[in-house]
Amino acid sequence: MAAVRLYAAHVMSATLAATVLHAPHALEYGQGRCVCDAETCDPEMAAELNSLYREVYMD
Repeated sequence: MAAVRLYAAHVMSATLAATVLHAPHALEYGQGRCVCDAETCDPEMAAELNSLYREVYMD
C-alpha cells in the first residue's frame, strides 16, 4: 500500500509541459522514422521536439 501512496503522490505532483507540439495533419516520414531523422525533416517540428526534450530531461 505504501508503494501505491508514493506513486499517487508522484502523479498528483506532476505538471504539464510548457512546450507545445504542433502535430502535422498527414505527413508520412517512412517506416521507423520520425520528424527528426527523416530525409524530409521539418526544422520547425524538429525544434519543437528538441524543446520538449530539453524541458523534460534537462530542466
